Amino acid sequence: MLPILTKPLIQYGVEEAIESDLNTMAIVTGRGKRAIEDHLDISYELKHQIKDTHKDKLPGVLSQMVKLYKKYNCSIVAIEKVPKEDASS
Repeated sequence: MLPILTKPLIQYGVEEAIESDLNTMAIVTGRGKRAIEDHLDISYELKHQIKDTHKDKLPGVLSQMVKLYKKYNCSIVAIEKVPKEDASS
């Protein structure tokens, strides 16, 4: 549940997976650890609030990776070139 900007890191991954037409996910947690399950539970009110806003249209890299996997049928790793001084960030 590491927060990145305004939401947990796991949320970005789930959203990209859904955007990439991956609709079955398994997340393994420990007994009594409900934070992830509670967070990922459907919030119809929130979905209604962000519908048709700029947040509803943000693209992700996972859909690009799925296309490459389908083309080459092999493992895909996403990388991003960054300046050396920004590498620690």
